[in-house]
Amino acid sequence: MKTGSNRNEWTRCPRYGEFLERLRIKYPAFGEQRLKRLLHTMYHESGHGAIAHHFGVEVAYVKVSLSESDGSHRGEVFYFSGPKIDSDKETLESFLKINLAGVMAACKGTGAVNINALWESNGYDDRQEAFTLIGRIAPRSRDRCLETAEMHVKELLASSDLWHRVQLLINALIEKPVVPMDDFYRLLGAKNSSGK
Repeated sequence: MKTGSNRNEWTRCPRYGEFLERLRIKYPAFGEQRLKRLLHTMYHESGHGAIAHHFGVEVAYVKVSLSESDGSHRGEVFYFSGPKIDSDKETLESFLKINLAGVMAACKGTGAVNINALWESNGYDDRQEAFTLIGRIAPRSRDRCLETAEMHVKELLASSDLWHRVQLLINALIEKPVVPMDDFYRLLGAKNSSGK
C-alpha cells in the first residue's frame, strides 16, 4: 500500500517566508537548510495538534526539541489517550486522520509536491501507525480507506479556520519550543468534541 499521491500537491503557504525569517532571527547560527527542516517539523507537529483538537482528542503538549550538538531536531505531540484495542471505527478513523495530518500540513505549509518523499524523510513513524490503523479500520479495502482519509484531511486543512490554528501553533513554537496544554487550549479554544 502506498501512502499519498500527487493529488496532495500544495502551493506554499503565504506565511512560510515570514515564519522562516523569524526563525533566522531567533537562530542566527543555523544554516538555511536546518531552518527549513525546523519549520517543516513545526508545520508537521502543528498539523497533528490542530487536527487532534478538531476531533476532540485531548492534547497535553506540542513540542519541537532542538539538539545543539548535532543540529537535529524532533517534534512530538502528546495525546492523553490514543486508540485502544476496543476502540470503535470512528475513533480509529479520527486517529488515522490526526496521523496523516502531520505530513499533509507540512506539504501545505512548505509547498512540497511529493508527499511520498516527505513520508520517507520525516513521517516514518506516522506512516507505520497509519498502516496499523488502516489494517484495523478496513483490512480488505486499505487503499480506499487511505484515500478517503487523505481527502478528508486535505479538506480540513483547506479550511481557513483550521489552517489558522496550524499557524497559531507554529507562531507559538517559534516563540518557545513547547506549547503546553494550557497554552494550546488558550490558542485554539476550548476542547472540541464536535469534529467527529
